[in-house]
Amino acid sequence: MRSLITFGFMGGIVTCVHIAVGLFCVHILHMEAFWGNLVAFCTGFFLSYYGHRHVTFRSQAHVSHSMPRFFVISAINLVISQMSVVVIVDMAGLSYNLALAVMIVLVSSFGYLAGRFWAFSDGEF
Repeated sequence: MRSLITFGFMGGIVTCVHIAVGLFCVHILHMEAFWGNLVAFCTGFFLSYYGHRHVTFRSQAHVSHSMPRFFVISAINLVISQMSVVVIVDMAGLSYNLALAVMIVLVSSFGYLAGRFWAFSDGEF
């Protein structure tokens, strides 16, 4: 239960960073939503990795074990995130804010499960 709560806390911090950077890129810099979201996602990668490794999962797994796995999870989350933008903003013509809400739910659910049971586990799976 502790890891779920701290995942929410760390994820909340990273999500706030993602939202702030995404909104800044899209609404202030007038970047296309796809590119603004990519910048936002990349911004949170290392913050997310170190936060989840040290705070959420308190992993003892070596960085050479957990970082590549976390990168794979992040890459999958990036695809989920970008596809949310493409489908909701570009194809459906709805707002980027809605795309943010959808991607937060999808990305965080997948991220917790994959992080807990794969990237930051001490096992070989």
